[in-house]
Amino acid sequence: MPDIQIASYSLRFKLSLPFYPRRQQVIYVEDSYHPEINEFLSSNYHRIEEALSQYGYEFCYFPVLSRKFASDEFVQYFTPYQSRCLTQPIDSLCLNPYLVRGQKAEAAFLMYEKGTKRHYAFQAFPLNGYEQELDAWLSAFLAFLDEEKKQSRRSDVMYCTSNLIVTSDEDYYADSNFSSDVMNLMEDVRQKIDRLRQYGVSELVLSNLLNPEIKLSYLRITSAGDIVLPGYGHREIKMSPLVKSVYFLFLRHPEGIAFKSLPDYRTELYDIYVRLTGRSSVEGIEQSIADLTNPLKNSINEKCARIREAFVREFDDRLAEYYYVTGNRAMPKRVQLPQNMIIWEWNLREW
Repeated sequence: MPDIQIASYSLRFKLSLPFYPRRQQVIYVEDSYHPEINEFLSSNYHRIEEALSQYGYEFCYFPVLSRKFASDEFVQYFTPYQSRCLTQPIDSLCLNPYLVRGQKAEAAFLMYEKGTKRHYAFQAFPLNGYEQELDAWLSAFLAFLDEEKKQSRRSDVMYCTSNLIVTSDEDYYADSNFSSDVMNLMEDVRQKIDRLRQYGVSELVLSNLLNPEIKLSYLRITSAGDIVLPGYGHREIKMSPLVKSVYFLFLRHPEGIAFKSLPDYRTELYDIYVRLTGRSSVEGIEQSIADLTNPLKNSINEKCARIREAFVREFDDRLAEYYYVTGNRAMPKRVQLPQNMIIWEWNLREW
C-alpha cells in the first residue's frame, strides 16, 4: 500500500450557500465529473459512511442522498401532500455556483472550518490524482481523522456550568418546564426522525428534490373519534384515549389554555374521556385526570409530548407544529391549526 500524505487547502463559499454548514459532516464535491472517484464512492458508500461515523461524521454524497430522499418513505414524511419526488436527482457539482470568485472545487472531501461576515471556509482534501489508489487514500484520510481526534482529546478540556434558576411562588412546574419536558419525552421517536432528517447539507437535497412547502391538511375528527388528515393521504394519527382526550380538550379551546387554569377543565376532560371510551363511568381514571389538570405536576407535559410525537412520527415538524400543542412560558397553550380547517363529525350538542 503506497504511503499517502493527506493534503488540504482552504475553500471558501458564499454566504448564500443554501444550507447551514455543520462540522460533523464530510461532503464530497467536484468541479467536473470524475468517473473513477464516483464509482469508488458509490460502490463503497456504506463502508465509508460507517467508517466516518466512528469519528462522529456524516458522509454526504449527493447522488446517494438524492436517491434516499426520492424514496417513498422520505417523500411521504417530508411532503405528505404529494405522492412522489417531482424533480431529478442532484450531483456533486451542485455547490459550484456558491464558490467565492476565484475558488475552484477539485474532487475533494470538505469539512467545515468557520464562518465569517463574508464567506464560509471549508477544509478541502483533494482526491483527484489518487484515482488508482483510492482505498489507500481513504485509509490515510481516516488515519488523519483518528490523529485529529486524539489531539483534540489531549488539548481540549471542557467545563460545564449551569445557571441557577430561581422561581417564584407564582411559577408552575408544568408551565416552566413545558418545552424541555416535551422534547425529552420524545426520545422514543427520535431514532426515526434522526434517520429521516439529517441537517446541514441534506436540507439542500430536500429543497431541490421535494420542493417542500407549508401545505396544511384539514383535520377531521370522525364520529368514532378518529383523527384523520384527508390532505395527507387520509392518514390516521393514533393516540391513546387519555392522550387523545387532552388533544381534543385543546382543540375545543382555540383561544388556548393556561396551565395554571387547568383545574377549571377537569370535568370537561373527564367527559371527553368517557365519550371517547364509550363508558358511562371510568373507574380509576379520576386520579389520572386530577394529575393531568394539576399545574404543579408533570403529567400534562407528558401528554403534550405524546401528542407531538404522534404527529412528528408521521410527517416533518415544520408541518406537524401546526397540529400539536404549543405555547410560550406563562402563556396559554394552543393548537395553531386554523379553526376553519378542523372538521368535527362528533355531535357537539351532546356534550
